[in-house]
Amino acid sequence: MRCDCGEQLDEAIRRIAQPISIPSPSPSMPPTSIPGRGAVIYLRQEGRGIGLLSKIRAYNLQDLGHDTVTANLMLGHKADERGYEVAAAILRDLGLGTGPSEGVRILTNNPDKMQALEKEGIKIVERVPMIPRTWSHKHQHHDGEHSEGVADTALIVSADDDEE
Repeated sequence: MRCDCGEQLDEAIRRIAQPISIPSPSPSMPPTSIPGRGAVIYLRQEGRGIGLLSKIRAYNLQDLGHDTVTANLMLGHKADERGYEVAAAILRDLGLGTGPSEGVRILTNNPDKMQALEKEGIKIVERVPMIPRTWSHKHQHHDGEHSEGVADTALIVSADDDEE
């Protein structure tokens, strides 16, 4: 009930399904539209990789006024223990982000995720902020830190061939 993971997944799927407009080669012809494309990679890394039980303990510390990072540190964990090797392997298996002229767009609020994927050999051409529609009213993101419950579990990538 405290996590926005489901909402993020729904928004990721909604955004990836949106049609892509491709400019026409001739100014006299209208642009064409193709179906949305890409991949959603969902990594089960509860509580920034600390596991479900520790995540619940972190929630208790957050109820006492601590932020997510401080709570994780107080429990003896790193601020973020997630890894993206599996995501990179999936992208490689799909042939995304590994070719010399092909990169991927990634939907995330977490620049560390982008750097971790690049370290694994995935070419990132753009980071697209993850802002589900309901966040515009519920959450304030003013210092780069995620509001409580904002998980970085939805990863969207799409081939960067004909887009833009």
